[in-house]
Amino acid sequence: MMANDLTDAEKRLIVAVKAGAVANYSTGQPDQDDPAQGASWAAERTLRANVIRQLCLGLIPEWQVDPKGVRIHGAKVDGDLDLEAGTIAFPLELTRCHMAGQVNLIGANIKRLTFSGTWLCEGLNATDLVTDGGVYLDNGFSAEGEVRLQGADIGRSLECDSGTFKNSGGNALSADSMTVKGSVFLSIGFNAKGKVRLVNAEIGGNLECNDGAFENPGSEALSADGISVKGSVLLKSGFNTKGEVRLLNAEIGGDLDCDNGAFENPGGDALCVQGITVKGSVLLRSGFHAKGEVSLLG
Repeated sequence: MMANDLTDAEKRLIVAVKAGAVANYSTGQPDQDDPAQGASWAAERTLRANVIRQLCLGLIPEWQVDPKGVRIHGAKVDGDLDLEAGTIAFPLELTRCHMAGQVNLIGANIKRLTFSGTWLCEGLNATDLVTDGGVYLDNGFSAEGEVRLQGADIGRSLECDSGTFKNSGGNALSADSMTVKGSVFLSIGFNAKGKVRLVNAEIGGNLECNDGAFENPGSEALSADGISVKGSVLLKSGFNTKGEVRLLNAEIGGDLDCDNGAFENPGGDALCVQGITVKGSVLLRSGFHAKGEVSLLG
């Protein structure tokens, strides 16, 4: 791809990343900048996914990228963004964008990944992703389809506060065997429609689900068997689930705190923590509410 093949919007992107600036395509009008409506955004704020791919992977030497990375705000990205097995030596940030195609980060190695406020029409596959910094799927992030982080190795925190993960009848967030050096935040407006899986995950800080909503009625809403958390597991302060919460054989270095949490799975287990090891306290009080069995056998 040569410079004369680029659209005006893409030329703006090349100039911005070379200068270490954010390529900002937003209008400043909230009703025109809603990423959920991004399919209707005009050509002047549309980028081809392949241009972003070539920038990230350094496939065109004359396209220089400042160490601040590829930072895009308020753009529509057309096509599939395929960064599988790529090494990206700088942050990739797409904020308040509309991703029309698939996003493939399988086995990618990246400095930091940010999709804050971005709308993903076809989910995210980041199986075996490795990052030096954090992963940010927060502040209005929304995914239609499964978000996959199985086997990911995240150098700081995974932040999904105020993120929406929608895959009813399937897995909304799959993160089995994920390793996170910091904390995992599925809280403060987090909403999942479908199962959230953290089976055998290792978390260096806390697992915080305060004020998070987990909806998978009649099945597992939060499945975290075998999880290892060095800090505390916080399912409190407005935590709400429709479906089973499972932490079989989990190891928790701090507290399991369910104060003022609502656990609803009528006819089945609301909270199943059989075989759990907790170094701190188990707190089921101050408005704790369960419809269904609470099992702490073993």
